[in-house]
Amino acid sequence: IGHSSTHDILGTIEIALNLVPGAKRVYVVSGVHEVDRGIEDQARRDLKKWETRLEFIYLNHMSFEDILATVSSVSPRSIILLLVLSQDVKGTRYTYPVVAQRVSQVSAAPIFGILDTALGHGIVGGNLINFERIGVKVGELVLDILRGTSAIKNIPEFLGVPPVPIFDWRQLRHWNLSEAALPKGGIV
Repeated sequence: IGHSSTHDILGTIEIALNLVPGAKRVYVVSGVHEVDRGIEDQARRDLKKWETRLEFIYLNHMSFEDILATVSSVSPRSIILLLVLSQDVKGTRYTYPVVAQRVSQVSAAPIFGILDTALGHGIVGGNLINFERIGVKVGELVLDILRGTSAIKNIPEFLGVPPVPIFDWRQLRHWNLSEAALPKGGIV
């Protein structure tokens, strides 16, 4: 059984705009690895909807050090969108939590992400792929199979677990963002 994760980049930007309503620029942090580029390609397609209102500045052509320097000098009314940077242009590899933490240490604007592994490492949140929920769903399916309650024909070919709006309360406070602007059902 495969698992297909859908990155809700558009949903994350909409949440970010509710929390930072005066934002005019979005700095998109991503890398050059094949996976990084695929997610950025999706972002470019999804974010076309906002191109008349927002300026998107893609940082994938920079080294991680240059990305850090750039986000340290952005306007506080900007948004940092952390996609995936597993490898920068210099070929250096990174993990998502490390990238989130290093970006948050220097960022002059709030950071929104797409993976829950960056929570507690400096992102405000977003519509995040939640690996715990994926694990629970897989566990439930396995138990159903082992108990014989799931007929083979009813087992899905792909297990789809949608992203969840999740937020770090400390980052909401740090950036003075209103919890009232969070989506209904959001987890803080």
